[in-house]
Amino acid sequence: ERVLTTDKYAHAMQPAGDHQHDAHVWMDPLAAAAFAERVAVALGEIRPAHAAQWRDNAAALRQRLQALDAELRSAVTRPASPGPANQGYLVSHDAFAPFESRYGLRHMAALSDGEERPPGPRRIAEIKTMIAGGAITCVMLEPHYDRKIVETGVGDAGIRRITADAMAQSVPANTEGLEVFYRGLGRSFAECLASE
Repeated sequence: ERVLTTDKYAHAMQPAGDHQHDAHVWMDPLAAAAFAERVAVALGEIRPAHAAQWRDNAAALRQRLQALDAELRSAVTRPASPGPANQGYLVSHDAFAPFESRYGLRHMAALSDGEERPPGPRRIAEIKTMIAGGAITCVMLEPHYDRKIVETGVGDAGIRRITADAMAQSVPANTEGLEVFYRGLGRSFAECLASE
């Protein structure tokens, strides 16, 4: 059997579009659908007898994720009118960018940068100023995130803390798992964006 070591096959495993350099590509359901299609093609070249099955599976996944995309868009899109629902939110680290970009969202600040380094004193002061001014009303936390950093950055400001399972730690490893993962993210964002 051939092994996925050539540039041709390695390229097939890379995400397409604007997500080429984002390690969190799985956060975007439509990018995940495109990735599945590319994997199906690459696997079909390795084992042609299964190519049609993999292609059909990828096509079925795309249909399900496109339907889910519409569902998520409805659930998490912010209203155009000003008001409490348009207040900002803070993320534990910048892992949600593909999901946010897909649904027109943008966090006000991240406690840790893309390298997951903790915030310095200047960044903590900026975050606390935004919270005090009402610009941030919610923080999106990942289950594994260091709570001490959260308490340092947020303190006892009383903003809502919402858990978002970015690593799918609580998601079943079955055929519905990917959709369960995205729906969970959608619920977390909707709860964070909702007015109190």
